[in-house]
Amino acid sequence: YALHNYTVGFSCKRHGQVSSDVLTTPQDDQQQTIRCLFGNTIARELVKLECTSQSLNLQVKGWVTNGNFSQKKTTFILFINGRLVDNSQIKRSVEAVYSVCLPRGGRPWVYMSLTLPAETIDVNVHPTKKEIRMINEAEIVQELRDGLQNCLENANVSRTYEVQTLLPGAEKLANQTENESSTAQLPQHMVRADHTLQQGAMTAYLSSSAGIGNKRRFDDGQLQESSGMTRRLTKRTFRAIRLASVQEMMDAVNADTRQDLCELVQQHVFVGIVDSCHMLLQHRTKLFLVAMHPFTREMMYQACIAGFSNFSTITLNPPADIRELVEEYIKSPMANWKTQEDGNSEEVAEYAVNLLRSKADMLLEYFGIGIDDEGRVTKLPALIPDYIPCLLELPKFLLLLATEVRNSSAL
Repeated sequence: YALHNYTVGFSCKRHGQVSSDVLTTPQDDQQQTIRCLFGNTIARELVKLECTSQSLNLQVKGWVTNGNFSQKKTTFILFINGRLVDNSQIKRSVEAVYSVCLPRGGRPWVYMSLTLPAETIDVNVHPTKKEIRMINEAEIVQELRDGLQNCLENANVSRTYEVQTLLPGAEKLANQTENESSTAQLPQHMVRADHTLQQGAMTAYLSSSAGIGNKRRFDDGQLQESSGMTRRLTKRTFRAIRLASVQEMMDAVNADTRQDLCELVQQHVFVGIVDSCHMLLQHRTKLFLVAMHPFTREMMYQACIAGFSNFSTITLNPPADIRELVEEYIKSPMANWKTQEDGNSEEVAEYAVNLLRSKADMLLEYFGIGIDDEGRVTKLPALIPDYIPCLLELPKFLLLLATEVRNSSAL
């Protein structure tokens, strides 16, 4: 409450103590109040969060840490209409946004203050009124997610590193000779990090979350998430593929290979995310700005060809119903589906179920996609080890698989 009501001075001390455990003054601004309460380490990495939505009558203000700061546990302070409350969906959404810019295991510090019409809030959820529910809660969570993501992308600050220099008059290290100090390498000829070190691995920054609020963990090859769906990774025994069409695609990739780019990808050091479309990689003494979308698309394409008919599979439990997923996707605004021109959603969903079910054996044999007799997806291919694809894109994938593959012999 001292943070939220920063225009009021707070003093809190234990009985019998002279000094205060919490002490703020009304002259401080909100950022200075955060510095007094949580320390300078958090205060110097803060980014101001502000966003509004006219359609939802929503106004959001707050402070969040940028990509330089991470801690072991999320600090999430949420006020709605001036009252301190909890909301697990908003918290999980915030953690999902930060998962792409913080190292694995890193957590942010977040303070948000939401203003909503009182009639859209239900406070009779918890006996202490600490938890609440909101009308249009999904839209509000999405608005907060987009606003936070834009805030972090526009922060435009570089990662910082602290070093300790020798104090004046300090003795040199015992193993450093005069000759070594005089022949030190110039900075432009030095490599900041080695690609073989743990802190230089890109996998430390990869996020395996499949959507907002899905917490997961690996345990003996099994992946569990809070939504109740369980997936098990199953590896196949490798077998050589001699299909001419596959060999032609592999030859085309090999013919277009550049040795310098292969060395860059194999021996890089991941520096960080620049924005939603670019990342920084270091190779030796050079820094490269990489467009993530074409880079990952080409990586997935080559992984598809190299692993053809040898994909490890992810078993979905319970299976995903194709008809339901396709219908829901067609009806959503994202599909931009025109009923008169593209067909009725029920008819297209039925067509997709019948087509994919008739090709189930070939889909499983060649691509690791399992379809059962009831028209449900039971397995998906694992193109990259330890990476689980985002299941939010599964409905779109199934629709395109059924309608955009023109050559029946290719499916």
